[in-house]
Amino acid sequence: MGSNVETRTHEGAGFLPLDRVFVKEGYGTIGTGTTLRGSFQIGDSVQILGDELDPAAELKIRGLQSLGSAQETVLAGMRTAINLTGKDTDAVKRGMTVTTSGAFCSVDSVIAWVEILGQAKSLEEEGVTAHLGTGEREAHCIPLGTEKIEAGESGSVLLRFDRPIPSFAGQKLVLRRPGIHGQAIIAGGEVLDPEPPQG
Repeated sequence: MGSNVETRTHEGAGFLPLDRVFVKEGYGTIGTGTTLRGSFQIGDSVQILGDELDPAAELKIRGLQSLGSAQETVLAGMRTAINLTGKDTDAVKRGMTVTTSGAFCSVDSVIAWVEILGQAKSLEEEGVTAHLGTGEREAHCIPLGTEKIEAGESGSVLLRFDRPIPSFAGQKLVLRRPGIHGQAIIAGGEVLDPEPPQG
């Protein structure tokens, strides 16, 4: 069982989707979330990715905490509070992502590998809601190499988002579709290519 537990990539550039953002007197802007990839250190230059192709840059890490204790460094898998300083901190909102400067970008589309749930209706070319990190986007979903992916089966899809979203290869995602009782989960999967060829 233990051998099937996924290990996160601790090395390299950091990727931290924010599930909460607030301002604390004497500290400034603080965001919280789970670091999904890489690492961050106090003093690192970072950028904020959201639904614009151009990031909010010129930000630095003033402080880091994990599990209530101050840290010099945080790694992938750690629950993280990050204190940001710089001229663009007012732009930081829940659903955005803190990344090491220049390492990642927001994208219009991705190719993903998805596994359709056994109780779900087969996935055809259709509109879906995609969840990546703490972001949510409406997307046009196109199965690749087939007209549809049946329940319980897996395959690759092209997702074209209504607004850009930060992403990286290997990032987990969930697809939902509108239903009578809210939105039903269709599939889970991961990003194969965050910058597919445009055509």
